[in-house]
Amino acid sequence: MADGAEIEGDWAAAWMAYQDAIAQPWNDFVSKAETIFQKGADIDVKANEDVINFVADNLYVNGESLQEKFPQIAEYLANVRQEADTMAEMFNLDAIRVTKDEDWSELEPRMSVTLLQGYYKEECFDWGCEETWVSPGDQIAEKVGEQIISYGFDPTVVEEWFQNNGETW
Repeated sequence: MADGAEIEGDWAAAWMAYQDAIAQPWNDFVSKAETIFQKGADIDVKANEDVINFVADNLYVNGESLQEKFPQIAEYLANVRQEADTMAEMFNLDAIRVTKDEDWSELEPRMSVTLLQGYYKEECFDWGCEETWVSPGDQIAEKVGEQIISYGFDPTVVEEWFQNNGETW
């Protein structure tokens, strides 16, 4: 019959074997996530450059395009690209990568994960009430939207603009 210390040792060995088995797939996932984040950031920068160049090339003032009239546009875009490249060099997900002898339980304080669950919300209108599904993604988008709107903007002014001018813009 095994004693308590031997059983605890077996549990510890099993846990370490489990951690070793999943560490590499986790780190591979983190590396792939870094690549995907970077591709997204590159697409965002390229899209912004394309829009700015399109407007600057196709909007004319007194027969001259904005691109010709304001050479600073090209300088600005070069600075944006340089800043994006610098950020790309600095970006990594090392904080959630697992090193060889790291105890996974130590990751908990560094990572704050809140699992959101979807729910049904009842909304009432002039014609009656209906239940709508609020997904975790909707909840996150709402929280992000609140932070974006409330930071640096007067929410009342923004809301008024959307109501009065949003459709025509």
